[in-house]
Amino acid sequence: MNSDFATIVDCGNTMIGFPSTGNLIVFKPDPETYTEVVRYKVADTPVYAFPIVAGNLVYVKDAESLTLYKIN
Repeated sequence: MNSDFATIVDCGNTMIGFPSTGNLIVFKPDPETYTEVVRYKVADTPVYAFPIVAGNLVYVKDAESLTLYKIN
C-alpha cells in the first residue's frame, strides 16, 4: 500500500507525522536534520483521519476502529 497523504501535528517540543499507512511517527522539529524519536504501528487498515492528541493520549481512527494510545 502506498501512502497517499500524511498529517503533521505540532506537539511543542516534538511533532507527530501520521501517514495513511498507519505509522505514528514522533520526531523533533529541526530545520537542519531529521531526528525520529519513536515510530509506532497503530493501524493495519488505512487511516483517513487526523490523530487527536490530548497530553500524552493519542486517539487514532482507522477504517475499522477507534483506539486510544498512551504515550509515555
